[in-house]
Amino acid sequence: KKPLADVVMGFEGYEFYCHEKILDELKTHGFDPDPIPWLEDKFYSGKIIRYSDKSILDELEQMFGPGAPAMYFDMLKRSCDAFKGSLFSAYYQQLIALPDQVGKDEFLSALADCDSKIPSRNSMGENKSFVLAQLLQLKYPGKVVVLCSDDSGARQRVGYIDGKIKCLSVLSIFQKLMQDGFDRETARQYYDSLC
Repeated sequence: KKPLADVVMGFEGYEFYCHEKILDELKTHGFDPDPIPWLEDKFYSGKIIRYSDKSILDELEQMFGPGAPAMYFDMLKRSCDAFKGSLFSAYYQQLIALPDQVGKDEFLSALADCDSKIPSRNSMGENKSFVLAQLLQLKYPGKVVVLCSDDSGARQRVGYIDGKIKCLSVLSIFQKLMQDGFDRETARQYYDSLC
């Protein structure tokens, strides 16, 4: 049988997006089997559209002009605040200190410098994914669905960031599969494998 991720990628009417920080985080976990080749193949084939901080900022600039860095700043702060910690105030002081009308390149340089000082295992992949979700919500209002695990209250964080962004948990994938006509026994094999 094909991996559950490939089944999800087959959902009709969905486009898939990923922040590159997810890839960086996956590289530090040492999963077996390694998900990196699968993910890179999806990027290469265009099945998943890969975003960086720069590409998010470029799109914000197209929408908001020179106010794009301030918009990204607000989105990142909202994302970090959803984790109810002090991540933003602890690691993004360099961004906070930037002038209001900072240029895109200076902002990206400061952002990269701040990010480089954050220790691993601080959910930065999720934080950056939530920034991306906010951008997509601006582009496609009411049509954004974030695939979330249920660890550490990820679904609740999405609600905190923007009440209009929907969330699809790993467990609710099985409900969707059943609604889409997936037979119970096949769905059960995936569920058992996940457990």
